[in-house]
Amino acid sequence: MTIDRLDAMRTFVAIVDAGSFSAAAKQLGVSVPAISRRLSGFEERLGTPLLRRTTRTLERTEYGQIYYDRATRILAEIEEVELELAGMRNAPAGLLRVAAPSVFGRTFVAPVIPEFLSRYPRVRVDLSLVRQAEGAESTVDAAIQLGGSDQARDKGTRALGSFRQVLCAAPEYLRRAGTPRSPEELSQHDCILESSVADASAWRFQHDGHDIEQHIQGRLVCDDSEAVLNAALAGSGVARIPSFQLREHVRAHKLEVLLETFEPPPTAMQVSYSKQGPSLPKVSAFVQFLTNHIPQEKLGL
Repeated sequence: MTIDRLDAMRTFVAIVDAGSFSAAAKQLGVSVPAISRRLSGFEERLGTPLLRRTTRTLERTEYGQIYYDRATRILAEIEEVELELAGMRNAPAGLLRVAAPSVFGRTFVAPVIPEFLSRYPRVRVDLSLVRQAEGAESTVDAAIQLGGSDQARDKGTRALGSFRQVLCAAPEYLRRAGTPRSPEELSQHDCILESSVADASAWRFQHDGHDIEQHIQGRLVCDDSEAVLNAALAGSGVARIPSFQLREHVRAHKLEVLLETFEPPPTAMQVSYSKQGPSLPKVSAFVQFLTNHIPQEKLGL
């Protein structure tokens, strides 16, 4: 069977983004068996599975995660080229309101805004760095979200990649308190909690395909991720921090990664944007630009 690579790529990305074969089939306007055959044939051609299927969930394999990250960028570039060649009918213009989580926004979004403004001189940008971008969706044109989110009917989403939730501590703390070897041993350690996230005291892990939930208690609770990071660097205890915040500190040996074999699956990132209205051209341009300019290699360790 001949497999169109671009169709197969779009099918795989649609399955991951939609979360199920049936939702992807509805989005692409084909049957569920057709979706399944297309993916199976593509995996056979690649010689490796891209998804692990269970009765309840779909999980990306290691190769599936690599392919997904590259495929989303390739598809975004294709769409951007097609729109540019078509002249986009209406040139992007006007005020674009963007919300992003504070640390992620300072690290990845704010640095690329000048280039975006240079490319689209008729657009003005109002960038808000907030604790949780999900709460700002109704007041902005585009919101960057860390983690899954229910998609409203009038909203579209575009995947931006994924990052790890990493357990870490300073070498000084580990020399003093010892190194935990399992989630259960965290009950014997000082843990630093971030109160701004849901279920802050319930840290989730995964091992040998089984989900583990460990309830954590700590003497220090912060409502800001940078405060949690600074406390960990100062040796105050064990912290759970996104990999894109840790990269340089781990490489400089200021923090050590813990319980790596117990890490949960990576957390997905996406940009949510308005589908309709006069703001569509500027939003489309920004979403495509951002997708192409998030450096995937800097999201991990």
